[in-house]
Amino acid sequence: MFKDAVKLVHCLVDKPDSSPSGPEVRFIPQVEFDLWKFMVTHQYRFTVSDEKIYIYISRREYEDHEALYSRLPQVELNKITLYFFSKRIRYWCR
Repeated sequence: MFKDAVKLVHCLVDKPDSSPSGPEVRFIPQVEFDLWKFMVTHQYRFTVSDEKIYIYISRREYEDHEALYSRLPQVELNKITLYFFSKRIRYWCR
């Protein structure tokens, strides 16, 4: 159980231009959260609040243990993976 689980921080992000729709919900991996929060609060002046820990499990994991997981509160998320490829750059030094 929890083989491919990822801890996520659920939080509310309020932008300085204060959009009429109010704060936006974000799910950020816990291992990256402190750096992300530092960047958005200092670089973009966003306000981050209402931080909660969630566990992301894959659909396959959920289906394998549905009897157990179906009793817990749930939020359906989509996991998006981006791959960036860059040119190989070589540097020469003396």
